[in-house]
Amino acid sequence: MKDFLYGRKPVFNILMNNPKIVKSLFIQESIVLTKQEEEILSSLKIYVSKLPRRKMDDITLENHQGVICEVKEFQYTHFGDISKNPDKYKTILCLDKIQDPHNFGAIIRSAALFGVDLILMLDHSQVAVNATVFKTSAGTLFKTKIARVSNLSNAIEQLKKGGYWVYCSALTDDSVEIDEIKFDTKSVIIIGNEGEGVGQKIQNISDYKFKIKTKNIIDSLNVSVATGIILHSLNKGRG
Repeated sequence: MKDFLYGRKPVFNILMNNPKIVKSLFIQESIVLTKQEEEILSSLKIYVSKLPRRKMDDITLENHQGVICEVKEFQYTHFGDISKNPDKYKTILCLDKIQDPHNFGAIIRSAALFGVDLILMLDHSQVAVNATVFKTSAGTLFKTKIARVSNLSNAIEQLKKGGYWVYCSALTDDSVEIDEIKFDTKSVIIIGNEGEGVGQKIQNISDYKFKIKTKNIIDSLNVSVATGIILHSLNKGRG
């Protein structure tokens, strides 16, 4: 299966910051490039296939804005590498069955912004990396290490044995407000999915459960917004 990225800003963003992952570039014949876009293409000396609109639409029916590129398949990090290099992965963001690609992309963007070393998630029941995730991540995807496992609770248990402390986002009676948490140097932060939150089994093996203090104006925060707040608090409250 080929992986395509579309849209002028995302495509030229990746051409500027990570051109090695681009395999092919397609530009609609009627599109007039800006001076900056022309300079980017000229500096890379990349071959451009000029196509009519109907051919562009054959590649993707999404709003491609006349610019599409085929990128190399995203390479996931092997989970076994983490235990071999514990000092390299001090902050691990664990996602429990995130479903929406826009949320996933926004979470990746926040993870890159706040210095998360690794995103850990399931290889099933979780949205995978795709074009929508890439576009929403605003070009940070290929700067982010992501590992997939078949059993999340087993992976977390393994990390605990390796000296990590596990902090779980949960709206439960025994959860403390996140500002009260003093995060360890080696931390695993667990975020639950959009509907059900973190599964009970994973909650049970966590060292701490926390929640974000709100004024109860709304029932809950969007998961990607909540993740940004949590990661900001992590950086602020690290011991």
